[in-house]
Amino acid sequence: MDVITYSLRRTAANSSEYYRKVAKFTDQVVLESQNLLSLVEEYQDYREKKGDTQHRSYEEYLVELLTIGTLWNVYSGYANQMQGQILKILQILADLRQWSALMKPLIDRLRGILSTIYLYADPIRKTDPAEPTLGSFYRLIQWLLSTGEFMQETKILNSWYAFFATHNSVYCADRLGQIRDLATWFARKSELVLGEFTYRVEDFLQIQHPKHRWREDIIFSGRRRVEYHLNMVGAELMNRAFRSEFVRTKSKALFLPSCMQALRKPECQARSTSRGLVCSRCCPECNVHQLVQLGEKLGFEVLIIPHESSLFTKEKIKNFEDEDLGIIGVACLLNLTSGGWKAKGLGLPAQCVVLDYCGCQNHWHETGMMTEINLEELKRILNKEDVIGIEYN
Repeated sequence: MDVITYSLRRTAANSSEYYRKVAKFTDQVVLESQNLLSLVEEYQDYREKKGDTQHRSYEEYLVELLTIGTLWNVYSGYANQMQGQILKILQILADLRQWSALMKPLIDRLRGILSTIYLYADPIRKTDPAEPTLGSFYRLIQWLLSTGEFMQETKILNSWYAFFATHNSVYCADRLGQIRDLATWFARKSELVLGEFTYRVEDFLQIQHPKHRWREDIIFSGRRRVEYHLNMVGAELMNRAFRSEFVRTKSKALFLPSCMQALRKPECQARSTSRGLVCSRCCPECNVHQLVQLGEKLGFEVLIIPHESSLFTKEKIKNFEDEDLGIIGVACLLNLTSGGWKAKGLGLPAQCVVLDYCGCQNHWHETGMMTEINLEELKRILNKEDVIGIEYN
């Protein structure tokens, strides 16, 4: 197995040790963040006064605060150097990409060129983060929007920005400074605890990432090591936050990325349905095929979702509206928290399982390689830990 950027296994037979470590570290993160409890309470009061009655747990707010602080530390220095006009043009292109499938290839080509020229945040060259001011917060949001890669994150940041805009500059500097300090602690500590699973990220950024210049994924593929750690802990926090609602659902569906398939079209015989691609069992060695067999034993449906954007659409969600359905999303690390926020926004009770390693041809591997998940973690999420003797062939 090639390790491209991360591996939850390292040299072990499976990723069970990763799940133990990330759970323990998440407990530590929760304790470290206690000085921000009063800020969360103030923000909750603000949201309620604005008429937002959607319940969120402290775990969800903590993911938001860690996201704000981490993105601030990584990207605010670049954002402060950018001109507003070019950011606006890139934001328009990012929006057009979402709404026009016909124009998407041309828009992506243009975005790759402009992003390389204007947005390329060299992952090797460190840039000092901006001072914690409301103006810097606004510029960070605009920069993130222009990349087209942080759509869910910018929704979160916009809501917090509106909250901070109701306070004076001293309050903003103090509270934003606390958020940034938590993220600084998180970056240092997470590398010590979780860094063994992301040890190849730096090699990828130095050797492989320059090949992504002029491509539309230059920002996505250039994400920093701390952003992998953020998604590790964010996924754990979200699983905890959404757990009770998920458990209460009557039926379950497992949504798999196409990188888990052994074959590609036209060799792969998966059938297209209104709910997603359905495995036709054409290849016994395929991990999707084997999860379909597991689904028959444990009572869950398996669907292949080529890209998360093809699931989280109003048209696709209509196929699940009349069901009391809990979903288990499988994704590589950099897509986890954004997928969790999308599911939450659409009212889908969700849990996630991390791919043990990345391997898709679109971003990471020249030819693509079949990916895997931890079956014990899947059984734990399904409350089926007592089922034994299940493993990949």
